[in-house]
Amino acid sequence: MMPIETFIQQEILAPRMADKGVLVVYDHEHRYHGTCTSMESEHCRVVDASASSITSREQATQALVDLGQGRIEHLLVYVPASAPVDDDAKQKDPFSPFAACGRVFPDGDGDRFESLCLNAKPDQVLELRKVFDANPNPSFAVVDALGGGVGWPTLRALLGVESSRDILLALMAPSPAQEQALKAGDTWVNEARELLKSSLMLTLRTRGRAWSSIAEELWRYVLFSEFAFDLPYPLPDSLADLPKAPEAGRPVVFALCDDLRNDHRTQPVYIDRAPKAGAGVGPGPALRRDSRPGATRDLPIRGAQRAGARHRGLAARSRGWCAQRVGPPASLGVGCAWRKPAEVGPAARRPGTGPALRRAGRAVASAQPGHSPFADVLHRLAARG
Repeated sequence: MMPIETFIQQEILAPRMADKGVLVVYDHEHRYHGTCTSMESEHCRVVDASASSITSREQATQALVDLGQGRIEHLLVYVPASAPVDDDAKQKDPFSPFAACGRVFPDGDGDRFESLCLNAKPDQVLELRKVFDANPNPSFAVVDALGGGVGWPTLRALLGVESSRDILLALMAPSPAQEQALKAGDTWVNEARELLKSSLMLTLRTRGRAWSSIAEELWRYVLFSEFAFDLPYPLPDSLADLPKAPEAGRPVVFALCDDLRNDHRTQPVYIDRAPKAGAGVGPGPALRRDSRPGATRDLPIRGAQRAGARHRGLAARSRGWCAQRVGPPASLGVGCAWRKPAEVGPAARRPGTGPALRRAGRAVASAQPGHSPFADVLHRLAARG
């Protein structure tokens, strides 16, 4: 199974650097110092601000110039301090312009170390909860030691994947080869039942052993769980008895849905499954007028495609689970753009990059009266889209 540090590098930090080219990691606990510095490569410049903020600011400025001129592809700035949370703190932070033109980590509750561990090890939810209850700051080694034995051998061999996270994704949205393997027999079903119970606290109600029936119940459970977690108030009584994940499963549910929306291969599956999840439930109460699914968590939206998928799914499910829709579709964000990758250009794949760079350039110019090469670089990058 992938070590937690490798998971954070490959699944969290690297995609964010690839998104806008610049990533600022704020780490007041000094947990991720080695994680970040080990990502240095020919194409990735890592600036460590541990020793001197002045020197590292100069290094980061030069690295940004190199990024703009194509000499490097990515810039990672490691800051051993808490991220600024208000405008005053951002003005005092020498690295806030880099964060403004790129992305940051952590970014929301989903980036808490505990949430990342639950995302990486969804089948070890209960064990991880015990570890974090005993020590809110466990080491990577302690987390990696959980589930030391390699489990789910039939599923791993059948689906050609290693982690329990990838097994769950394959059960929900398999590739053509994986779907064929799942339909060819049922020797994997018992392992799947155990995995779903340990990772999502889902006890399958279906007695069928066909992949289609198991996948249908799994999708309904995961999508309704996300819907329930996203509501800013408790579920109405008439919906409260529907099967959904307990609070301990929230990070796993969010991570699964995020992965399904993020992958261009599985996005259409998510969109197709969302309205079907509410089918057959029957009339329910109207959602409250002040509801807005998604308001209860700080979810970084990676572009219009992902936002469109998520809000379409939430809106479709709200129509299925409730008797009437709340307001016009725009109130749930259903109007978000939804275009295929081939239909958009570089600027559309990185929404907001240009305006963010221009804002950062203005911030630097106002903080540094007179000529600012750094601000010039930001404006040139903004002009490139």
